[in-house]
Amino acid sequence: MSLTLFRTQCSNIQPTRVTKVNTMDKRTAASAHERIDNMEKQVIAIQTEMKIQFKDLFGRVKRMESIMLATTGSIIALLLAVLTKMG
Repeated sequence: MSLTLFRTQCSNIQPTRVTKVNTMDKRTAASAHERIDNMEKQVIAIQTEMKIQFKDLFGRVKRMESIMLATTGSIIALLLAVLTKMG
C-alpha cells in the first residue's frame, strides 16, 4: 500500500476542532471519553502512516545495500584482473 493510496483512503478523517472551554463549564466523563476516542482515531492514523513510511524506508535502505555490495564486488574483481595482468 503506497503512501498516496493511504492518504486518499484516510482523507475522510476530519481534524478535531479545539473549542475554548470556559472555567465555569462542567466537563463530564462522556465528553472526556468522546475526546479520547477522537484522539485514538488520530493516533491510529498516524501509526499507520508511520508504518508505511518505515516500510518504504527499509526498502530503500535494502536496495542501497545491494547496490553497494554489487559495486564493491565489481571493484574487487577489477582490481584482481589488473593485478593478474601486471604479475
